[in-house]
Amino acid sequence: MSKINFKAYTDISVIIEMMPESLRNKLSSEFIYFININKDKDYVSSINPKIPLNKQTVSKETKELMAIIYREYFCSPAKKEELLDEDDEILRSEERSKIGFDPRSIFIKQEETVNDEEINALTVKEDEGYITKIINKIKKLFKK
Repeated sequence: MSKINFKAYTDISVIIEMMPESLRNKLSSEFIYFININKDKDYVSSINPKIPLNKQTVSKETKELMAIIYREYFCSPAKKEELLDEDDEILRSEERSKIGFDPRSIFIKQEETVNDEEINALTVKEDEGYITKIINKIKKLFKK
């Protein structure tokens, strides 16, 4: 989550209360404390404990927190490793797409190319001028 939505913490708090005690006991007390401290006290969650969670609409942030809870507390170590690998791949592909479509990076690359070409052209012209000067001086010596 790039932006923390404290309303999502409130939703997660309600979801934790809905969990069977066997699942709730798997959560660390520090995590539950963190959720309760950070939830939005003024927000009234739209999650209804009487309706199954899969039939309710929840925010993207709440879904992300639920996925983190599942990965960290409920799944097997092998499944956790698999999910972490998937997350890494998603992050890498997002970074690649950002780099590929960033207009500023395109202009920077073009400016660097132009600057290198200009520098090479100037260097060649300076070398040609220097060589030409030497040849002209040698010619003057032979003419005398």
